[in-house]
Amino acid sequence: MATHISEMYARQTPLNGKRKALVITNQPHAINDSFILKKSNTVYGAQGWWMKKIFGEERVKIVVLSWFDYVLFDGSNFPMTCGGNWDAAFELLECRPFAIDLKNTPYGETAYNGHVGGTTTKSKNKCWQDVADGLIYYAPLYDHVAAWGIEGLVTKEFEPEIKRRLTIFFEATQPGAEIPMEAAIDEYNVFHTYPAAIKSRNEVKELIKNVLENNN
Repeated sequence: MATHISEMYARQTPLNGKRKALVITNQPHAINDSFILKKSNTVYGAQGWWMKKIFGEERVKIVVLSWFDYVLFDGSNFPMTCGGNWDAAFELLECRPFAIDLKNTPYGETAYNGHVGGTTTKSKNKCWQDVADGLIYYAPLYDHVAAWGIEGLVTKEFEPEIKRRLTIFFEATQPGAEIPMEAAIDEYNVFHTYPAAIKSRNEVKELIKNVLENNN
């Protein structure tokens, strides 16, 4: 992904002698993190990590719009980051949008519980400021909706190619595991929407209320 984006960026016509790009990617791919693939002894980097390698640390800024702890998903629920304190602080601001730098802030020093680049490998000993530069709050968690899948995205003609890619991915990240081909294709082809926090809107609001009450 990073290579494709960098090639598109290189083809961009400069405006006033400069190029700029806004890249929107899901959180696991966007972060600045990497690990070693033991089987091949090569580096597997998330898109954000590669973008910073290609363009330089200061020219690439990773800003997160969601703050899920993917690693802590229990099969039915994502617990709120930092015990709900992030969302409680947002609520105290009456949910007005704001943006902050993560470095040397309580947000940035919060433990990061996520996967590297869409793999099943957990990010180890990282804080949010290690994997991202900033954070934008634009809507409360209880108003977020998770949506994915586009009908017909993977055509019958493209199925052999997506299966080839899935095989490479699973052999590299989960050697010996059964590859859920049909389920993976449905992830691309079937439109899904769910409350982003899995719990209902009122349940999330109640959790945030409890955090606020416990901090008073």
